[in-house]
Amino acid sequence: MLNPSTPLPPPAPASPPRAAAPAQSTRKPLQFSMRTLMITVTIVAVSAAILSFTSAMPLLLIGLIALLFVGPVCLGTLALYTRGHRQTFFLGAVAGSLSSFYLSTMLMQYSRSIPGLFSLCLVTAAVTAACGLAALLTRRFLERRGWHLPPNRDDSAPGA
Repeated sequence: MLNPSTPLPPPAPASPPRAAAPAQSTRKPLQFSMRTLMITVTIVAVSAAILSFTSAMPLLLIGLIALLFVGPVCLGTLALYTRGHRQTFFLGAVAGSLSSFYLSTMLMQYSRSIPGLFSLCLVTAAVTAACGLAALLTRRFLERRGWHLPPNRDDSAPGA
């Protein structure tokens, strides 16, 4: 047992403080900027306000026509920034999405009819998907045959 009258041993010398590790943030950076979020919220709010005073038909008509014209641009951008089989699909889809421009006389005819314009958008979407799929299947066929490879120069030399 320890005698209460004996002094306690001196404490061990303190080691120098360790340098603090740099604080690393565990949060991921924001995917969207605050400016983009504010613009999106403003557009949705203004659209909702306009929709409460008018019918939905003019907005639906504008949206469907914008889809027909903006769709090829989006698909072209996807074809530009992707690689491999996705690029092939999107290149074929761009060609299919231009079918609404080929049918522009029908577009003007159906622009007064919402169901007609909606069906034209559905047909355009189906043609877009079918053309993209056809381009992808064509690429796979070519790759299976080996037509994408350069010719073998060893086989072309007669008698060598």
